[in-house]
Amino acid sequence: MKQREIPNMGEATSSVFSGEYRSNATREMYAETAIFFAQQIRSRLPRREAPYVLADIGAYKGELLADIVAKLHDYTFDTIAVDINEEALSQNKSAEQKIISNAEMLPFGDKSIDVDMHPVPGTATNSRLFSF
Repeated sequence: MKQREIPNMGEATSSVFSGEYRSNATREMYAETAIFFAQQIRSRLPRREAPYVLADIGAYKGELLADIVAKLHDYTFDTIAVDINEEALSQNKSAEQKIISNAEMLPFGDKSIDVDMHPVPGTATNSRLFSF
């Protein structure tokens, strides 16, 4: 029996955000994800002059991070992208700081990140404010 190849999550996500993915349901789900995350940030964090530190764990090329930050244009963020894929991370235009790292071994101290987005259970950064 031929084993089915499991797609790279980052590549699949990039194809959705770039409009290459043909499934309307999948495109809408990803669009709603950015809206949901932006709403969560807006409901939990007051606007302030000092930037919030926002880390995208498993950022790949940064499409989701870019969408979230664009929806929160009245907030200021210091953005961090973390991914193990060095090539994809080099194409990430949405993060000011890029870190090549495994999501399970993050190089952050406790409370050094205000908000983190992480796809893998157990990989939260012990953020100052909240994780999702």
